[in-house]
Amino acid sequence: MTKPPRFLVIDGTPQPDAPKERRRKRMLAHPELPTTILRCTTCTGSAMIELRLGVEFYAGKPRGGQKHLYCAQCFSQGVLRLIL
Repeated sequence: MTKPPRFLVIDGTPQPDAPKERRRKRMLAHPELPTTILRCTTCTGSAMIELRLGVEFYAGKPRGGQKHLYCAQCFSQGVLRLIL
């Protein structure tokens, strides 16, 4: 009988790039964008939603409350990602 072929595992091979990883690398590699732009850590989106809790109206204007920024793209998919 012949011996079966030996299975060899090669260490250090990178995982295949997923489309999400390729997009993240492409979005983060833009040198012309200023570093002060907020980006989501998950999807690298730059659209934010400001959510204010506990706002009261005084003289017809909103006043007070806690401000939170959420990623709009993650929010549209049903996930709340707090940015700040």
